Amino acid sequence: MRLDLVKTGVSKRPMRYASVRTLLLSTLIVVLGFYAQPVRAQVAQWVVTASSNAQVLLPGGVWKPLTANTRLSSGAEVKVAPGGQAVLLRNGDIL
Repeated sequence: MRLDLVKTGVSKRPMRYASVRTLLLSTLIVVLGFYAQPVRAQVAQWVVTASSNAQVLLPGGVWKPLTANTRLSSGAEVKVAPGGQAVLLRNGDIL
């Protein structure tokens, strides 16, 4: 007894094509997974809200007077002269 493959809707393609398709789809999913980047929150910067007699160290070793609304980069150095002050704010933390 011979089955008519066309009438039953069964593909005449050998099983190997299904395997290749599965392999390609799996590879595509893995490759796209490597390109997916996790979302990272930005690190909040310290912001100067008030200062007097305070300075910040700039690249190249130059000290600059610290002023209000200055955003400090990560690792910035601040020095305050005797009698001076610097108020820094980050995410509600005050220094």
